[in-house]
Amino acid sequence: MGSAVKSGVKSGRRVWLAGGVAVPLVFALSGVSAPAMAAAHGSTAVVGAPTGGEGCSKSKARVLKSAASGPSSGCTGPRGPKGPKGDRGPKGDRGPRGDRGPAQPCVGVDTAQGRFGLEFSAVVSRGKAFLGRRTTSTVLENGPYVWKDLSTSANPGFPRNACGVSLNILEVTAQVKVLTTDGNVFENSCTFVASGVLTCPTGWTPLIRP
Repeated sequence: MGSAVKSGVKSGRRVWLAGGVAVPLVFALSGVSAPAMAAAHGSTAVVGAPTGGEGCSKSKARVLKSAASGPSSGCTGPRGPKGPKGDRGPKGDRGPRGDRGPAQPCVGVDTAQGRFGLEFSAVVSRGKAFLGRRTTSTVLENGPYVWKDLSTSANPGFPRNACGVSLNILEVTAQVKVLTTDGNVFENSCTFVASGVLTCPTGWTPLIRP
């Protein structure tokens, strides 16, 4: 074998494609593409296949198939519909009731202006009810309060669970009302004179509860 044999061997070399088809070197030199040549020999080649995403929706990949499985086109299909929402789990059991908080102290005060330059105040404090008065001739010369306990035996019927108080003045009568923790209302009336002396002879009378 001389130089002519070597030349024949050289010209007979093949360029191997991924699909297993050999293409003579002369086709490569003559401008024929390897994928096209591979298609002519029954192999699988991807021609102009987009890489996926928006390109797949505008230009579908053209795939030449053979008996062997070809490479993926790189396209992804459209997104499927959203699945139904799952069922909500059962509601848990109600927790135990908390302890009752500490009772707040029952205190209250109400004030009203009376005749003879007198000011009156009704107070509920320490489980008792009080009616007080003082002189108010001028703002800077108010006299000290003088308190009368309306919770003693001299004023029978006082509810021990009184928690709120109100005061109303009618002429020379001071009307004191208390509200109990269980929603009952009681009233006591006291009269007064110009000197401020209080007289409370009736005791506590229950009123129709709201």
